[in-house]
Amino acid sequence: MFEKLFKKKDKSISVNKTDRLYNTVSLNGARDAHSTIFNNNVLNHSIIFYNKQLTNYKEGVLYITDKKDGSFKINSTEPYDNDIISYLIINY
Repeated sequence: MFEKLFKKKDKSISVNKTDRLYNTVSLNGARDAHSTIFNNNVLNHSIIFYNKQLTNYKEGVLYITDKKDGSFKINSTEPYDNDIISYLIINY
């Protein structure tokens, strides 16, 4: 579905299992709850939408840090958060 929406001129964006434009990830459940996502579709100017899919712990506020070409980090303000997060990468 997303593959058809996000095509560049003469070149489709990769949607293999490791470099998908959308996916889910679990936070690490540590005191500084976070997850680092490595994905070749992430660019310094990418827009990333994210949302909690499953709440296993207290509700923490999510935020992104360390976004650069090839990776970004999703963090939670709630220590020990191990929730499942979905994300969508948009490149313009």
